[in-house]
Order: sequence, then structure tokens, then C-alpha cells
Amino acid sequence: MAILKKVEIHWLVADPKRGKKFQGKDSNPEKWSVQFRVFDKAERDRLAKEFGFNFKTEEKEDGSGVYYKTTLSAFTRDTEGNLNRPITVILGNGEPVDPNTVGNGSIANISFIVKGKGDDATRRLVGVQLLKHIVRKNDSEFELTEDFEVVAPADDGLDDEIVY
Repeated sequence: MAILKKVEIHWLVADPKRGKKFQGKDSNPEKWSVQFRVFDKAERDRLAKEFGFNFKTEEKEDGSGVYYKTTLSAFTRDTEGNLNRPITVILGNGEPVDPNTVGNGSIANISFIVKGKGDDATRRLVGVQLLKHIVRKNDSEFELTEDFEVVAPADDGLDDEIVY
């Protein structure tokens, strides 16, 4: 098992009950994932060579340079449709953390399984150990309320399937 040390993470999707479909296609399987960033070109080159990561170069928001980002992921289900073991998300001391509370910019060690080397390598996310846990806040401008209603559409007896 390989471990990335002290990387900045963004967009952690590790809720054990659900993953996320990526690439905008409904047919894609759900995944757990985390984007990580490195800020040193030599480190980017080392990780690309050793583990086959493909990094994208981005400008820092403050314009002070660039960072290199890529993503690690794991399928939520195996080929038979059974739920895979969820991604472990813990604090540095081993205490479990609700992955839905992890905010962008948190610093973490990331464990993953790698098979092969270089461009032929495949990687699977296993766990995230938070060294700096930035708690994600609810950015909603709405005030939460219990005073709401859900109205289901009436069954009009028509077949809603559209045939092309």
C-alpha cells in the first residue's frame, strides 16, 4: 500500500452510504474520490513517474504561482453489485470522522493501492488521515426550516416513456 504524505485535499466524496457518478454520464458507476494537490513540480514529477498520476496544472487563486491536481478514487460497488468496503476517514489520532464534514484545503495523508508502475499503474483509494481538518460549513443562504411540503405528481394513467 502506498501513502501520500501531507497533501492538500479538495472535494472529498467518501460517504459510506453513497458515492458520486462522474463524467456526467448516468451509466458510470458510483465512486468515492478525493482530489489532491501538490505545489512542488519535482514532487509532481516523482508521483507521475512512480505511480502514473496524470496531473493538471492550475493557477493559484491569488495568482502567486501554480499547483498540480489529480484525483484518486474507488468504486462503491464490485462487479456483482455488492458494496465495497468504504473509504476510511480518520483524524491523525485514529478517531473516525464524518467524511461529509471535511472541507476543501484540509491537509491529509492518503493511502491507496497501486498495481503496476508508471503509465500502466492503476490506483485505488483506501483511506484518508486528516492532519488538518477544515470543517466544511453549510454555505446555504437559506435558513433551515421544518415548515415545508413535498407534493408528488398525480398519476394521470398515461405512459410517460418517450419512444424515439
